[in-house]
Amino acid sequence: MRVYHGMWIVDCPFCKNAWRLRPWDPYWQCHNCGYDCTVVWPAPRFAQGVMRLLAMRPYQEHRNWDPRETLHDLMFQNGANGLYDAIEAAPGQVMLSVDDEGIRVDKLQIAAGGRRLEVDA
Repeated sequence: MRVYHGMWIVDCPFCKNAWRLRPWDPYWQCHNCGYDCTVVWPAPRFAQGVMRLLAMRPYQEHRNWDPRETLHDLMFQNGANGLYDAIEAAPGQVMLSVDDEGIRVDKLQIAAGGRRLEVDA
C-alpha cells in the first residue's frame, strides 16, 4: 500500500495493476485478476501524519508516499521544496514536529487550497 496523488492505493502482486483503496477498508480484491487479501494499514496516527504532510503540497501529483518513507522524510521533502519558507515564527518557536508515530506539534496554517487541516496529535 502507498499514497499516489493523495489517494491510498494498493498494487496487485500478480497482475501489477494499482487500485484505489477506501481509507481503513480491511479487505481488498483486484478488479483485474481477482486476487484478494487483507489490508494492513499503518497506525492511524501515522497515516494521519502522512496525509497532513502530503496535503501541504500544492500539486496533487506531488502528494505521494512510499512505505519506506518516514514522516521525517516527508517533512524534509516539504522543506526542501520551499513549503515552509513563508512561515513566520518567533525564534525558538516550534511550528511543526514529528516523531516515528505521528505529528507531535502542528501550528501551521498551510494546506491544500489554503485550508487549515486539523490534526489530533
